[in-house]
Amino acid sequence: MKTENMILNEERNVTLTAYLQPAGGEFRNISRRPAVLILPGGGYTMCSDREADPF
Repeated sequence: MKTENMILNEERNVTLTAYLQPAGGEFRNISRRPAVLILPGGGYTMCSDREADPF
């Protein structure tokens, strides 16, 4: 799995980490694939340790 980190707002230190699955096997001929966004919540009153785990 390839990881790509993107800076969305350098001033506010906002980043996006993308985990990219390689295209191969039965997906080799598919040029566009769906994406899943995981947005941890909780109102920033606490952060669970497992919210940092890649899915």
